[in-house]
Amino acid sequence: MKKKIVFILDSDKYHRSKFKRVIESISDLEVREFESSLLMLHVMKTFIPDMIILELQMPVVNGLSVLQYLRSQEETATMPIVICTNDYSIESRNIADSLGHNGIHYQPIQDVDFMKTVQAIVNNYDSIREHNAEFLTVSKSQPQRIMSVDDEMAIRLIFRNIVTHKMQLDFIDFSNPIAALDYIQSPNLEHIDLIIVDMKMPDMDGVTFLKKIRELEHCKHIKVIACTAENDITTIQEFLKLGIVDFLAKPFDQEVALKKITNAIYC
Repeated sequence: MKKKIVFILDSDKYHRSKFKRVIESISDLEVREFESSLLMLHVMKTFIPDMIILELQMPVVNGLSVLQYLRSQEETATMPIVICTNDYSIESRNIADSLGHNGIHYQPIQDVDFMKTVQAIVNNYDSIREHNAEFLTVSKSQPQRIMSVDDEMAIRLIFRNIVTHKMQLDFIDFSNPIAALDYIQSPNLEHIDLIIVDMKMPDMDGVTFLKKIRELEHCKHIKVIACTAENDITTIQEFLKLGIVDFLAKPFDQEVALKKITNAIYC
């Protein structure tokens, strides 16, 4: 029987050696090691492995970006991928879960548990690839979509960068809350999973906008993050009554915004 090839991507030499030792103790498996995401992806232009062991915390191109890329390519979309990582953040776990993997282990990794995961993939290889294909079909059928309603163009551009480039999700934005409301009320509305709305805007403030949204039956489930440059307790209390999931104070750090948006979408 032809051996299955396993790529290990981890910048830590000790971790790679440990994974290699465990994997090669399983018959019919052969290992190739990579300390660079770019190098592994370059090799994969001409050679596709059967399985990948992936660290999320990688320099230059992190593991989540690698995972997103692999799931987006026809040749690697259904490939079994096991995550072994030092990244314990909820945000990374949620994104990894949304992209699809076949097991996740956190450092320090137990040899026995890791071996069981790899062995299970080997024993059920074809069915696991079928499962991955089904998962991707469902996840792609209705991509998550985030809306920003803010009269400041710079703020909307920041959110667009976070959502489309860092989170790989759909994004739509409006400078005018009335236009946003018209869009949401449209019978041809594509679903919205999260709205990031500014509290203070011309024509209509954020509280009024959200009240109108909550009156629509098909919008009651939509999560909302309120974005504000002011510390208006009365307005904040009004937003809380309308069921927002979080606040984002202006000016904000982009990493803080990413964390709050990720938590709102996946938690």
